Amino acid sequence: MSSSSSSSTTFEETYTSNFAMLPLNSTHRTTFNKIMRPSKPNWTKSFFFDNNKLVTNTFSTDDDMKDFAQSVKAEVGRHRWQEITQANITLYSCKRITDEGITGLAQCLGKNLVNLQSLTMNFNSCDNVTDSGIEAFAQYIFKHCVHLSNISITFNKCILLTDKGIKALSAAIGKNCTKLRRLNLTFEDCEKITDEGVEALAKGIGRNCVNLQNFSISFNWCVQITDKGIQALEKGIIRKCIHLNTLAVNLNTSKNITDKGAAILAVGIHKHLHKLEDLSIFIGGENKVTRNCLLKVKNLLSPIPKLNLSYGFKGFRI
Repeated sequence: MSSSSSSSTTFEETYTSNFAMLPLNSTHRTTFNKIMRPSKPNWTKSFFFDNNKLVTNTFSTDDDMKDFAQSVKAEVGRHRWQEITQANITLYSCKRITDEGITGLAQCLGKNLVNLQSLTMNFNSCDNVTDSGIEAFAQYIFKHCVHLSNISITFNKCILLTDKGIKALSAAIGKNCTKLRRLNLTFEDCEKITDEGVEALAKGIGRNCVNLQNFSISFNWCVQITDKGIQALEKGIIRKCIHLNTLAVNLNTSKNITDKGAAILAVGIHKHLHKLEDLSIFIGGENKVTRNCLLKVKNLLSPIPKLNLSYGFKGFRI
């Protein structure tokens, strides 16, 4: 234990001391692209096909997903599910969806969409979905859909989601999705996620998804994340996924992040991501990152062709 603690201190001190020597001058223009929330569509059928793309209606109960599974069975004769390469699925205001519904949906999709290449999944206000449901989702989807190259998953106000669910999700993606090129993970108002979950996520993704080119991670109102989580993200993702050309990091209202965390992230990007062309960093809300630190971040990363850097509740430009 003592050896590990000493090593960690040396790592942080090295990054912080080197970062403190950076100048403040820079004229690089910065902006921040806001994350758009999905709107609720007004469809009457449980799903429809758009060429090789599957788009589902907005599920709000377990029964909705059971109906969807039955529809899939009825449609098998008329649609060749193996040809579906894209899927867009939204669970909207899902206070009546439980782990049982999530498991059934995942089993249905994993069994039929074996050639899926792109998956967009939105969990919005799933108050009764626990880590067990997310674990089942990860197991059935990513075990069978091994051709995925593009994954986008949003967890919005999933109040029962904890580090355990994050571990299961990232482990399944890292183990099975070796063809992954684009990954977008959004955690909004998931207050039970801690540094431990961030570390598991970074290890799971960084271990095998080394050819990732586009990575977006958002911890919006995940108030338990600290500099330790940022260090884990830098160590697991930034150092391993060196082919990234697009990176977006949203740490809005992670109030326990300080200048040290911002420095670790910025220096890691500067040192390891030489192919990066598009970078967005949003450090907002009640965190302890100073404007002086962010100016140094801006100066260090200014050679990146497209740099979007902002802070505060309103996303002020740096």
